[in-house]
Amino acid sequence: MLLVLFGPFAKGTLCTLYWKPAVNSIESRRATAWRSNVWTPTVAQASVVADVVEHIRGPKLIAFKMRRREGYHRKVGHRQELTVVKIKEIKT
Repeated sequence: MLLVLFGPFAKGTLCTLYWKPAVNSIESRRATAWRSNVWTPTVAQASVVADVVEHIRGPKLIAFKMRRREGYHRKVGHRQELTVVKIKEIKT
């Protein structure tokens, strides 16, 4: 499993994941981070242990389609389910 973390991460940092695991603790053998618009490479032989803090929903995004003079309009909303995790340990 590849754990993708957004923002700098260290022990005790809260991170947001784009999926909803059904467990209370996560251990990933591969991890990569998004920092300053560049993907930092995966560290070889490193693993990340994290605890699930809460499950939240992201901001509401609205997709609106309309064709003029035809009476056609569609409004669809979407909220992504997110998981907030706390980095417990980074093993190298």
